Amino acid sequence: MIRYSPIELRFGSRRLLRDGELCLYPGCVHLLLGDSGCGKTTLLRALAFLHPVRGMRCRWGDMEVTPDMHAEVRRTQIAYLTQEQTMLQNEGSLQENLELICALSNVRCEEEKRDALARLLGLNVEWDAAVTTLSRGERQRYGLLCACMKQAPLVLLDEPTSALDEEGVRSVCRLLEHLRAQGRTIVLSTHDPRLYPSAQYCYSFVDGRLQKEAVRREETLSSKTPPVQTKAPLISMRVLSRGLCQKGSLVFGLCRIAFLCVLCLFPLLEEALFAQAGDAWISLANTAQAMPDVRYLENAPLLERTQVEAQVDGELLPYWETTVYLQGRPFMVVPDPRLTQVMVPKGMASAWCSCTQMELVLQGEVHRISIVPDADVSESGETYVRVPYEWMSDQMMRAGVSESSTWLCSVDVRRSPQEQADVLRSAFPSASITVMGTREQELLRILLPWLSVLLWVLAMAGPLLFACRQIQRTRRKWHAWKLYGIAERHFLCLQLCDSSRRLWKEGAIALVLSLAAAGLLGHSLSACLPAFFALTLGYLLIVVLLPSLLLADLCYRRL
Repeated sequence: MIRYSPIELRFGSRRLLRDGELCLYPGCVHLLLGDSGCGKTTLLRALAFLHPVRGMRCRWGDMEVTPDMHAEVRRTQIAYLTQEQTMLQNEGSLQENLELICALSNVRCEEEKRDALARLLGLNVEWDAAVTTLSRGERQRYGLLCACMKQAPLVLLDEPTSALDEEGVRSVCRLLEHLRAQGRTIVLSTHDPRLYPSAQYCYSFVDGRLQKEAVRREETLSSKTPPVQTKAPLISMRVLSRGLCQKGSLVFGLCRIAFLCVLCLFPLLEEALFAQAGDAWISLANTAQAMPDVRYLENAPLLERTQVEAQVDGELLPYWETTVYLQGRPFMVVPDPRLTQVMVPKGMASAWCSCTQMELVLQGEVHRISIVPDADVSESGETYVRVPYEWMSDQMMRAGVSESSTWLCSVDVRRSPQEQADVLRSAFPSASITVMGTREQELLRILLPWLSVLLWVLAMAGPLLFACRQIQRTRRKWHAWKLYGIAERHFLCLQLCDSSRRLWKEGAIALVLSLAAAGLLGHSLSACLPAFFALTLGYLLIVVLLPSLLLADLCYRRL
């Protein structure tokens, strides 16, 4: 016998039942009758240890069920069908839900038993179909089947015949006889008089009290209650993780893996962007005169190469600006290390190709230099000719000119060109210094470090925020898991372990993919390792922070 007493039921400020006592016998059907809102569902929840009742004690056979045993008893000894037919996986199939319920109860999900119960209930469905495809009546029958597959000694049914037709009610009556034959204790609430003949005991709510009436005591098939299991087998992490699986988790996981791959390969991406942008250049003219539009002064004194080499780390090139006559008009020729072809004013491409010489003024002396025009020419809207530096250097080398009053210094765009310019200004206070970097290079130099910081922040905070979001999403599942005997502390620890396991697995996959991509791109594999080690430390930090957040969340909901 299972005995509950004293039962004091409240719902909010309303008192539903006072000084109640309920004795449940094995092999018997116990009916709970009363008007709507009298407390039948609340009493069923109290019998399943889901509704807190102050002072209520439960005597299960020869053993008293203590509060620390409630979750395990609910998991292995009680099958509870709610009016909502709560499922563990609404997005899963019928077979997946059934297997998960059986796994939580540590029983085997046998197909023969399943099919026999389905025939008994008149349930004709495809087991690989989704739960959402069931009609209201089919969902009711499927909930009854799940409760029976659990093989629990105590079966609690809340309005089991709701949404069922006449044949469905007869199938429920057959099911009750089947459960009685197995010696199970059945408690059900109903307004359906067609279930009265199946009952052995009837409890009615009258003026806040529970009145007991024996209907057919002589038909009791068993007089001994099975002992309660105090040490049920542990649930495997695989079963619990499968129950927590959310629709779309694979897509989110793939997105996170792709993000981690980008983060691990970010040093290579940064290197490629800087290589494409090229170096910035600083012009150093040996004159104190302001030079806003040009880089070369024709009458400035020569500047020795050795003087400049001591102050720069990059490449050092002599710089000249010459004059060429196209169609009888003078045009300045400006070399640019970043160009790969000649850029001439509009309409001057043919005149450039027929040009044979240009003029260079060096310390006031005019030098006429024979040239071989570059055939790779494009027209632009500028008023001067721009040529690749290599072409200008070749022309000067053939003319024997190697000195200049202006020099070009290359600066890695990842360093600040202005800082290098300040160094040159302190070394050459009487020189005119101009930075020739492009706007794109400056944007890369400024934005990429901030982008790197943003990626690292997302890499650390993203998984943490995603785990918290998953916890909030699975919070609504807590009521379903609670029905099947998973304690709240175990549920929170489960979410922590499952989130941490997923994060580590995704990090490992991202590392392998990043190293493979680096190898295919011809880069050193060690370029990805610093980012991966930093991610590892960040993930360790997440594993430390997650329990704290879960504990804080639990404490908040306890307030």
